[in-house]
Amino acid sequence: MSKIIGVPHPGYYLNDYLEEIQMTQDEFANRLGITGKQISQILKGRENITSDIALKLSKFIGTSVELWINLQTSYDAYMMKLKQ
Repeated sequence: MSKIIGVPHPGYYLNDYLEEIQMTQDEFANRLGITGKQISQILKGRENITSDIALKLSKFIGTSVELWINLQTSYDAYMMKLKQ
């Protein structure tokens, strides 16, 4: 795993989780009820974690909705600071 500089996108943590449970992106997407393209874009940091996806993640993984929302908010704030 590469060294993280700054605040990672929530997809970074999600990718680690998928590796840990040895589940494919497509299977994970199916279980969440989202498209394979959506999960792929999230894992690449190209799509944000919405409140709907945060709810689905929290139910599937057993975390809080706030965890995913906070990860996304922290990432967004970090990216805004970089752009200034």
